Amino acid sequence: RRGGGGGGGGAPKVAGTGGEKWGAAPKISDWRALFDVVVVSARKPDFFTGNLPVYEVVEAPPVRSLSSRVNAGDDDAYECSDLELLAEDADGVCTPVLREVFKMEEGKVYSGGTARMVEKLFKVGREAILFVGDHVFADVTIAKETTRWRTLLVLQELEEEVDGLARSHKIREELKVLLRRKDRAADFMNHLLTILVRIDHAAEHRGLEAEEEEERRRSEELKPRVLAVMRKLDDDIQTLLEEYNQNVNENWGYLSRAGFSDKSHLMRQIEKYADVYTSRVSNLLRYTPFAYFRAGQQSLAHDGEDLAAHLEGLDLRSLGK
Repeated sequence: RRGGGGGGGGAPKVAGTGGEKWGAAPKISDWRALFDVVVVSARKPDFFTGNLPVYEVVEAPPVRSLSSRVNAGDDDAYECSDLELLAEDADGVCTPVLREVFKMEEGKVYSGGTARMVEKLFKVGREAILFVGDHVFADVTIAKETTRWRTLLVLQELEEEVDGLARSHKIREELKVLLRRKDRAADFMNHLLTILVRIDHAAEHRGLEAEEEEERRRSEELKPRVLAVMRKLDDDIQTLLEEYNQNVNENWGYLSRAGFSDKSHLMRQIEKYADVYTSRVSNLLRYTPFAYFRAGQQSLAHDGEDLAAHLEGLDLRSLGK
């Protein structure tokens, strides 16, 4: 789960976990062969920030002890004490024990240790290590802040997120239209309110002329009509937003977005601490270890399409006069 490169060739790989199970293999029985080093009980974040001791996990083929033998014909039973550095657990199975060491070596399993030991083992700098994790805080945030390693976040929900965005393209375009209409209505309302404030101020200090009286009357008539349009737009926007969010999750909407235009707190954390993020590690199979990932151009508030349309034909040189 952690590390970079590949066992058996290419850059080295380290598998690390906070759990204590080093022998429980997933569907791939030889999964250990994929990694140059395995670290259990990593105790994050102390693995990155502390000075923890490291223990080698001394292993042997799994056997059953005499105390757990079912019948006298169980020839595979041994006393755990007959096997070097093995202990008997509650189920009568001889299990590996730990031996304290002071540095790591390739091809072995360790309990504890530190990130600095991994750097020394492979003789690489921080910028040459890619740390892969599936937790924003416990993995990529801590690794980035303390070691400055390159980080990759595995976000499994990303696939559903991308699929939802593809299905909601039409709704997004409709929302953009409604939001532009609301902005124009809000601008018009602000203009009316400014007129009314100016006329009321004039009325307090001098009498109003006929033209000003007429302007106030028109503004007062338009005000409720514009408010009604804005309320209708709000209702339409809310309806589309609910439909938009249900493309992913009917209760929470998108993980990466807050509402329609803003990023969620999770997404901001990912952008800050994860150099790369993907839905699964196997997505990297199509790339070589020499691949260089570049981020796309980031959108800023002042380079949007709406602003470009607003400034079209405007002489910017006149703004400073």
